[in-house]
Amino acid sequence: MAKKTNVTLPTEAKRNFTLTLEAVSGGLTMFYAFINGIMVIQSDGTKKRTWSGKIPDSQVRIKIRVVGINDASFKLGIDLPGTADDQSLTLKLHGGYYETEIIL
Repeated sequence: MAKKTNVTLPTEAKRNFTLTLEAVSGGLTMFYAFINGIMVIQSDGTKKRTWSGKIPDSQVRIKIRVVGINDASFKLGIDLPGTADDQSLTLKLHGGYYETEIIL
């Protein structure tokens, strides 16, 4: 799947935002990322995937799901220019699955 996709977020979207998912170790089979319930990344987990676009000034829900083998690990990157430092987290799957929700 392409690194960038055209996704229609609400018209009040004004903030630039970049979300990155990347395998670190072990076997990953799928990456999923949703912004306010809209899928922005769906990938087989073999390559680094990035979504860049604009998000609303209001509260935003980011949901990440990763599927793989046992305790594989991946890196989650969040870049919100001008408002906060870039964030990079390395996370491990639990029993082949990881899911989290982040509210900005």
